[in-house]
Amino acid sequence: MKSSNVALSGVLLALNMILLFGATMLPGIELTLFAVSSFLTALVLIKTNPAGALVFFGASSALGLLILPGKLALLPYLFFFGYYGIIKYFIEKSPLGKKPGKAGLVLETIAKLLVFLAALAAGLLIFQELFFSGVKLPDYPVPILALAAAAAFVAYDYIFTLVIGQFRRYFKN
Repeated sequence: MKSSNVALSGVLLALNMILLFGATMLPGIELTLFAVSSFLTALVLIKTNPAGALVFFGASSALGLLILPGKLALLPYLFFFGYYGIIKYFIEKSPLGKKPGKAGLVLETIAKLLVFLAALAAGLLIFQELFFSGVKLPDYPVPILALAAAAAFVAYDYIFTLVIGQFRRYFKN
């Protein structure tokens, strides 16, 4: 890896720690800050390779767990936002993303949506088992919540695609 890419990754790691600190300390905008932090992983992926992006995600996760105060608040980053750019890259490079026309786009979106819903379910189950195992939580209409989450994810994925396009144009040279 070129030294300029290592330096860029280090600067982005520091910026990511600032975003994650904000996400753990500022209620109301945490999902926005997690989403922005996921763009940094994608930027490292664009400038290096998938292995570099995995190292970046691992370093961000480890540093976050070591130095940030609200460890529990890091769950959305650890369970989804931190690695989503890498998953998106592999899904879009897979045969699903190579199908011509709308069929490829639909299959690609379904695959990404399944990853999102699996991460959401795993995160919620672990959170509930760790912290609410003896507590009966109120029942909410899960299908409606899942549909709302899926709609928000599709919007997030579209914005993510636009941001990646801007990164690629900016770093083309």
